[in-house]
Amino acid sequence: MVVSELLDRAGSLCGMDYEAAEKRVIRHPLQPFGTAHFRLEEGGPDSPLFSYSRQWREIAARVGREGEEERPLFTEALPPPEESGEPLLLASLVDFVRHPSRHLLRRRLGLWLDEHRREEDDREPFELGYLERFLIGQDLLDREIVGEETAGRYAWYRAADRLPGGWPGREAFHQLRGNVEEFARSVAPHLDSESLEPRPVEVETERGTVRGTLDRLYGEGQIFYRFGSRKAGDLAELWVRHLMLPFAGELPSRVSRMFNRDSDGQTEGCLLRELSPGEAAAQLGALLDWYREGLRLPQPFFPESSLAYAEKMRSGGSRRLRASRRKKSGGTNTTPTRWRVTTPTTGGSGSIPNPGVQRPSPGGPWRSGDRCWT
Repeated sequence: MVVSELLDRAGSLCGMDYEAAEKRVIRHPLQPFGTAHFRLEEGGPDSPLFSYSRQWREIAARVGREGEEERPLFTEALPPPEESGEPLLLASLVDFVRHPSRHLLRRRLGLWLDEHRREEDDREPFELGYLERFLIGQDLLDREIVGEETAGRYAWYRAADRLPGGWPGREAFHQLRGNVEEFARSVAPHLDSESLEPRPVEVETERGTVRGTLDRLYGEGQIFYRFGSRKAGDLAELWVRHLMLPFAGELPSRVSRMFNRDSDGQTEGCLLRELSPGEAAAQLGALLDWYREGLRLPQPFFPESSLAYAEKMRSGGSRRLRASRRKKSGGTNTTPTRWRVTTPTTGGSGSIPNPGVQRPSPGGPWRSGDRCWT
């Protein structure tokens, strides 16, 4: 029974109005270490909530008092990190643009806040979960691309307990393998050219030096593929690696491509045009400025939310914040149509906006989205 209905009924039986009946309700804290159990000023031992537990009293003192304002982790900027004189690693810059706050906590504070892991389910699964489907699909795709036979991988995945047992597991594997083969066939024409050796690259700008290795080089340029939907973090990484391409020596092509599957299971791709060394160096310099700022204060940049906001703003929509907030909360927004390219063409401008991440202003994540995807 709903408590309010119970109070109404009890009040009518005892001749009390609702307010008088409500005063007889005792609201207990959800934890035994709630501070309400140890407040002498609220009746002490005569209070129906009072506790004599010394253990919980000590914990309550550590938790703090109700009404105390929460203090932010950062009240002011951290001092700049000591300059080592070494170039910034490309992997560090990529990790930063994917998740600036996570990079700050790990790099400067040594805090590794692992993502929440779902407790293991002791029930026998009858279908593949989304994450496991992606991981197995990507593994199969990597093997298909290099020409490896994947039919025998079923026994391996089953032995590793990554597939359901019996017919559901076999059917899920064969269906997934068929999807992977179809996706690989659509990507293969762009990978038919000779795979180039990884290129070590070091780029010097007025604001610092970036060093890394480009290892996805083919005759048609730098190519990435993902057996899943495209993520804003992937686009940000693609852009950073694309900025290193003009400094990788002689190459047949200096465009960058990314292929993935859309929500309908169709292959979609994006193409980044060739940049001059001057353009790329200027963008890298701006990124280095932002990176240094991000090592001192959390940056209001959330890739998925800000990309949704920027796209909505560029399309002239009047409900930009709602779209970006829905994206951040896990809504059903799909990638805007104009990001999709069925058949990228070498040397074209592509269909995605230039996602060069510029130094954000302190105006909140929505304004940062405007600045970071221009």
